[in-house]
Amino acid sequence: TQQCTLDGKTITVHVLDTAWQANGFSIKDDQIVWADAIIMVYSITDRKSFEKLREVADYIISKKTDSKTVLALVANKSDLVHMSCVTNLEATQFCAEYNCLFFETSASENYNSVTNAYMSVCKQVKSNYKKREKISKFMQNPAIKAKLQIRNPIRGLEMKWRSRAPTM
Repeated sequence: TQQCTLDGKTITVHVLDTAWQANGFSIKDDQIVWADAIIMVYSITDRKSFEKLREVADYIISKKTDSKTVLALVANKSDLVHMSCVTNLEATQFCAEYNCLFFETSASENYNSVTNAYMSVCKQVKSNYKKREKISKFMQNPAIKAKLQIRNPIRGLEMKWRSRAPTM
């Protein structure tokens, strides 16, 4: 558990740090379902760490029921670009495929880049919650509820009529 300040307010963030193990994942399915955000980190100097994340991302997506979970890909050791085994293009393609945020960091030389990535993920989670709250409040409006209650039976009838339409 960690306290941090986001947009002038103190928030509590529960961090579960797991690592890939040779015999599989050390994270449990219920922990994946519980998470509002998942940050996947690889070293730009270790191609295997990047390649393993594809398997990790596939596993996470197969277990996750909520598409609002923030996924982030973090390229660490950006100070060692001369030893890089993973291109930015590959990372960008990964992010496009898995709908991830992307950050480049250097934990050894630029700790602020790590903090910025972490805080950006927290902001995205907060943004997702605000959107959910707006939708929830919108759906509580009695006029909206009434319209939805009327439209759903009409849609059902429309589908029945379409299925009975004669074809030539």
